[in-house]
Amino acid sequence: MSPDFSMDWIVHTPAIISNLTGVGVLVRLTLATVVGGIVGWERGRHGRAAGLRTHILVCLGACLAAMVGMYTATVLGMDGDPNRIAAQVVSGIGFLGVGTIIVGRSSQVTGLTTAAGLWATASAGLAIGTGFYWAAILTTMFILIAMTFLARIERRTKDGRLCEHIYIELRSVADVKQLIADTEQWDREIDVVPPRSGCSGNAGVEINFPAHIPAELLSQLEQLDYVLFVL
Repeated sequence: MSPDFSMDWIVHTPAIISNLTGVGVLVRLTLATVVGGIVGWERGRHGRAAGLRTHILVCLGACLAAMVGMYTATVLGMDGDPNRIAAQVVSGIGFLGVGTIIVGRSSQVTGLTTAAGLWATASAGLAIGTGFYWAAILTTMFILIAMTFLARIERRTKDGRLCEHIYIELRSVADVKQLIADTEQWDREIDVVPPRSGCSGNAGVEINFPAHIPAELLSQLEQLDYVLFVL
C-alpha cells in the first residue's frame, strides 16, 4: 500500500476551534495577538511609528471583522456575503498605512515597509478570523523573513555591488551636519533614519560604504561627544 501524503491536516482543524464557539473565538483572538505582536515587535525595535501595539490592534481588528462576517452569515442566518466586511478591511487599512509613510527633505521615502507590513498583518488577521490558521502562521513567517533576512541583503547591496553600513545614534538632528563634516574624507553616503532607541530628540543615522568600513572610522566615531552609540 502506498503511503498517504494527503495534506488534509493543513486545511482541516478540530471542530472545537474551527467553529465559532467560545474556544474557537478565544483561539482566533489569541493567535491574532501573537501574530500581530511578532511583526510589531520587529518594527518597534527599529523605532518605526507603527510598532507592537499598532500591529496587534490591526491584526485583532481584522480577525474580529472576519468573524463578524462569518457570524452574521452562518450563526444568525442573515443574507449577505460574509467576505464583504473582510474586503472593506483590506482596502481600509491603506489609510492607516499612509500615516506611516514619510517623505524626507531630500525626497527620500521611508515607512513603505511598515505600511506593507500593516497591510499583510491585517490579511493574516483575516485568515485567522476565518479559521485558516496555517496560512496565517506561514504568512507571518514569510513577513519576518522579508523584514529581517532580506532587509540585511538589501542594505548590503547598492547598484548591484556589495556595501557595508553602520548605524549611529546622535544627540540631536543638529549634530548630523557636524557628522557629515567629520566623515567627509571617506567615500560614504549618510541617511537620516528614525532613532532606534525611541528617545525623543535623538537622531538616527546610517552610513553606507561602497566597500569595507574603514577600521579607523569606528574608533573616531566613538570618541565624538555628540555620538551616543554605534552599531
